[in-house]
Amino acid sequence: MFEREKRVLARHYLDEGVSRAEVARRVGIGRRTLYNWIAGGLLEGRLGDLKGGYGPRQPRASKLDPL
Repeated sequence: MFEREKRVLARHYLDEGVSRAEVARRVGIGRRTLYNWIAGGLLEGRLGDLKGGYGPRQPRASKLDPL
C-alpha cells in the first residue's frame, strides 16, 4: 500500500474514534510512525497537497569549473 493511502486510512480510522495503536495495526505501520505523522501535521488538511519525493539537487562546484 502506498504511503498516501495509508495516511488517508489512518485519518479515516482516527476520525471514527479508533485508538492510535489499533489504527497502526490496521494500516500496517508502527505506532511511532503514526505518532510522528500526527505530531508533524501530516494527517491534517488536504492530503492531496503533500508533495512526495525529492526535488532537483543544487549544482555544486567542481575542480573542472573555470575560475
